[in-house]
Amino acid sequence: MNKFTVVTTPTLFLAALMCFASCGWAAPPTVEQANRALDIAELAVHHDMPELSLQAVTRALMHGTPTVSTDKNEGQVIHSGARVNTMSPIPMLAADKLRLRIPNLIFRLSKYWEERASATAAYSALRDIVLPSQQPYEIVFYNSPAKVNALQPDRIPEVHSVAKELVKWAARANQLQELEALLAERFPTDSPEASLLLVLCALERQGAEGQDSSSLEQPIATILASATAGLKRPVAELMANVGMAVHQDRRNPQLAAALLRVSGLALAKSDTGVIREKLADAPTRAVLLAAARSQFAVGDTEQAIALLKLYLQSSAGGSSQSVDAMHSNKSDTVARELYSRQLNDAARKILGDEKADAYERRYRAISTMDGPSTTIAPQVSAGTTLRLPEIVDPQTIDAPSKIRDKIWICSLDTRTNTSKILFALKDCQNVGSPQLSADGKMLAFDATFPGEAMTSDKKIYVVSLDKLNVRTLGRGTMPSWSPEGKRMVCSRYSPEKGVWILRVDGTEAQIVDSDGWAAQWSPDGLYIAYSKATSDNRNIAVYALVEDRFFFLAPNGGSAPIRFAWNKDSQQLAFSSEHTVSVISVFGKQAAKQVLSEPNSITSEISWKPNSNTITFARKNSQASPEQLYQLDTTNSSTATLIEGQMQERRNSDASWASDGNTLIYVSKPPK
Repeated sequence: MNKFTVVTTPTLFLAALMCFASCGWAAPPTVEQANRALDIAELAVHHDMPELSLQAVTRALMHGTPTVSTDKNEGQVIHSGARVNTMSPIPMLAADKLRLRIPNLIFRLSKYWEERASATAAYSALRDIVLPSQQPYEIVFYNSPAKVNALQPDRIPEVHSVAKELVKWAARANQLQELEALLAERFPTDSPEASLLLVLCALERQGAEGQDSSSLEQPIATILASATAGLKRPVAELMANVGMAVHQDRRNPQLAAALLRVSGLALAKSDTGVIREKLADAPTRAVLLAAARSQFAVGDTEQAIALLKLYLQSSAGGSSQSVDAMHSNKSDTVARELYSRQLNDAARKILGDEKADAYERRYRAISTMDGPSTTIAPQVSAGTTLRLPEIVDPQTIDAPSKIRDKIWICSLDTRTNTSKILFALKDCQNVGSPQLSADGKMLAFDATFPGEAMTSDKKIYVVSLDKLNVRTLGRGTMPSWSPEGKRMVCSRYSPEKGVWILRVDGTEAQIVDSDGWAAQWSPDGLYIAYSKATSDNRNIAVYALVEDRFFFLAPNGGSAPIRFAWNKDSQQLAFSSEHTVSVISVFGKQAAKQVLSEPNSITSEISWKPNSNTITFARKNSQASPEQLYQLDTTNSSTATLIEGQMQERRNSDASWASDGNTLIYVSKPPK
């Protein structure tokens, strides 16, 4: 046992520390000496001596990572009789154990330093560790191992790095500029390691000060230029995490896509040197998939397809049975990514004809289970007919009074406070959730006919506003367009209850969450928010499409939301429960803020006016009064005001804003 680990009294402990302090190391310490110094750092914390803990860690690592061991048993092979015992695992080398110990220990010490050490002292210690003072041309990231969750192999694991910790402490000590100057002084401009640290500094400054992201461009350009030469695996793993951070910031989608692509290619290349047993833990496939999705997001289909091909070919560890299952899972993912974008030819080239035939049959079967039609003709499949609503053009009617008993879809110009009828629905019993496509040419809504259930029998219809042609996307409710207008998210009761994504012709439907409901697509196209029942009252789920991950938000009081609306920059959500309207920051730490409490039920759609703090919804003034549209300033008011220019003496609800911010689309029903 190490002699420092058995010191128990303050006197002996201080004597050991004096001995340690007096023996300066001119040469790099051995693994054993470094471990003893790290032991002292832990003991210093136990005795509440922060300065000594900083000194001990710095002394241990100021020469870089120790690699020389004096242990006579180092590398000893276990024998059984005259043969090597292959049943026993090969012992881990002392240097490898130390490399695993260092980041975990520093993370624990860092929490202690937050309370007991000065920010400047902690920054100086970490600076001399990541940029070893005795090895001026070396950068050591000290990443914790990136281990993929076996249940979520396509989720990029978080990489905890001492380099990240250094940047955080530099910000706390107001030394980011000093750190950037040191990197520029010590390292050449083409160093990907130094450039990655500069990116971390820029992200830290950007988050703290709200600055623009121009400072990211040069270091990222350097990283991209180094891609052909390859990157060390720890650098590539941390770069993938940085790429996701840049993506989540959402101001630089092109740069995020480039970082993910370079890190994915570097990891795929370095996998050839990873032993089979460790491949199952490698994040390579997750990074390649995220890189492909980010390329799709910025419109580079060719690069995305190439990355998906590499993703499908990425190595896997484990038994042959688990490898086969994993490969099948990857094939499913590639098929979904390509067929959902109608890249059928690319899918056939990557997957092969036999698999492509099977997937095409599967997606065709899913898309026709409920009979979506791509034309105006309601005929869907043999023996099945879907009824289409009869559209009434108001220009063909002498006076609105002739259709006063019908449901109208109306447009309100908020500049002139005047409404007009876009069209009437002659034979529908109930209509809701009208939403314009971003280009303003198509309108989606849900509806039922007399005799149909107002929940499970609802179907989604799309009307072209220039010709008033109508088609159906099959069963569903609360449609929400993607910003590019090619896909839609909705809620369905069948063929399986939950949140679904489908193309706007009704094909290639895919379920997102069988426990979700009331989904809305964010204006930037990167997220889908919906309601989801959970055990801890975090009832708002957000699905990040590029990252293929879910995270959850908690409304105040645990009330399950029933409607959602995104603000224009996709940073906030307005949501309504039965009697309240609240606003929550999606990416901040602020709690949800209730902006309205209403004694009467709020059951219609809510909508956020573009480029403003105003939300719109319908409510009654009393149980006997008709629904009317109201608006509310979420920042300066707790009182909703009636919107002028609505259709008079009718029930007006389910409003949604057009992208111009001046036009309000809503449903107007006859009075009961």
